[in-house]
Amino acid sequence: MYSNPPPRPPGPPLFGPWRCVGVCALALGLGIFIAAVFPVGALMFLVAFLLIFCGIGCLRRF
Repeated sequence: MYSNPPPRPPGPPLFGPWRCVGVCALALGLGIFIAAVFPVGALMFLVAFLLIFCGIGCLRRF
């Protein structure tokens, strides 16, 4: 077993502004996908919650 973890190779940071954008895009895409499956009322409800939580996540991250 390692006493210390090996150093991480250089590269982009794990968390950055583009990661938040990616999460928001993923959530919006999932909302649209769910909208295709569920009735329109449920679609608007789910998309609204996804956007609200993505917005909260973006605000808390920065």
